[in-house]
Amino acid sequence: MGAAMDQKEIDTFLVLADISGYTDFMSFNRQEITHAQHVVSALIEAVLDAAPDNLIANKLEGDAIFLHAPDGQDAGRKVAQAAVRFFDAFDDKRRQMVLTNACPCRACARIRLLDLKVLVHFGRALLYRLKRFEELSGFDVVLAHRLLKNSVPSRRYLLASRPAWERFADAGPENARAHNEAYEGVGMIESMVALIPADPALLPDDVAPARGWARLKDIAVKHAAEFLFPLGLRKPPGWGDLNP
Repeated sequence: MGAAMDQKEIDTFLVLADISGYTDFMSFNRQEITHAQHVVSALIEAVLDAAPDNLIANKLEGDAIFLHAPDGQDAGRKVAQAAVRFFDAFDDKRRQMVLTNACPCRACARIRLLDLKVLVHFGRALLYRLKRFEELSGFDVVLAHRLLKNSVPSRRYLLASRPAWERFADAGPENARAHNEAYEGVGMIESMVALIPADPALLPDDVAPARGWARLKDIAVKHAAEFLFPLGLRKPPGWGDLNP
């Protein structure tokens, strides 16, 4: 077994952008689950594209992306602004996919039911490389993931632990409220929670099926996904930004 290399402890923001409704969304037959994975991948990609340079993607975790931002000048403000921007990027992509959808399957019909929650913690982590993989480990990494299990009565929110929130300066959402959660083996964790409102105009209730080029593009991408995802591929080389 090879030894870990380039390991060091860092103070860092730990960020999880998690898609709400993922479990139910993936409970379909083979064709539908392929479409569902295509949708989820496109939404996560949109969130990733909204991340600033100081927020580094560490790992894809099914329905979530785990990122970190080493502490530094103005790092807290940048992380807070990025966390809010993630919702805008998610909303824009979800709306685009709903409006260009040409597929009647259960997965594609439920795109509008997916939402986003973002969790931020600040702490110390061991950053190391093992072969070509960069990993983060330590108590605070575990705690950041534990924050996903909470009693917040919403599927769409930003939750920041107290250490993270205090470093946001004045960049955190103004509607944030105190939220305490007890975790076994950890104790009470103080945090701040902000429910992030969605603009209803971005997702109209009555949407006609896509037509014309938008319809053809949607059908082409989803049919391709049925063959590509089982092979571990995202889309054919050279197709570029063909996603709806």
